[in-house]
Amino acid sequence: MHRRHVLATLLLLPAAAGAAQIDLSPRTLRWQYALDYYTADGAADALAGPIRQGEAEQRQNGSTGIATSRTGSGGIGARVGFLVDPQDPLGRTFSSEPSPYQAGLTFSAVAGPRFGATQTFTDPVNGPGSNHYDSRSYFLRLLLEGQARGDLGASGLRGMAGAAIGYGLGLSFGHNEAKGAAVQPGIPSTNSLKDHSILPTWELSAAVSYPAAGAEFQLGLRYAAFPRTPHRNRKSELLPVDWKPFGLFLALVY
Repeated sequence: MHRRHVLATLLLLPAAAGAAQIDLSPRTLRWQYALDYYTADGAADALAGPIRQGEAEQRQNGSTGIATSRTGSGGIGARVGFLVDPQDPLGRTFSSEPSPYQAGLTFSAVAGPRFGATQTFTDPVNGPGSNHYDSRSYFLRLLLEGQARGDLGASGLRGMAGAAIGYGLGLSFGHNEAKGAAVQPGIPSTNSLKDHSILPTWELSAAVSYPAAGAEFQLGLRYAAFPRTPHRNRKSELLPVDWKPFGLFLALVY
């Protein structure tokens, strides 16, 4: 029995020695936190068709004073994630200096975009009326991200280029409201809509970063494609949100 214990100990020694060389301290990962702002580019494109159709119908009815006002805003978001050196994921040689190449996972939440339109007119029989529609959307995304870095001369600044791909959940809410002459008998004057989709999502990013005390401060640009809501194959009264905006971000990586 004693010989068996000795043999088992000898077999386990190499594995124990290898495990002792793996540094599992927090610096084996680089955590990143970011705040994002996205423009409203393209979010309200689906409004153009209904606006033209509504104006044409009012002209056919003999209405006057036909006017349409539009509103829109982009989105704001936050994200958290981690990065590792793909050539050394367990941190055997990881240092406080950023690796030129890193990969990891990122969770992103974005509120926006919002857009709406109000169409007013004066019916020759029933007087003034208006139709209003507004939409708001929210997105949750899980992204596999890769980044590459390089020095920008002797300034101490570094350049970063990144790409990410994953899946996202899109939630969209719409609201219709008719007033005055726009109210039709037997049809509710208000109608609330909602829909969702789970689809692939991706983004490209570029930034200038300033390393300091083992951390990085980044200021950069993004171009992102969010999940289209509702899905193209789903019949819905909700106007689709097909959003591919540019954005700005401020990030801390350490």
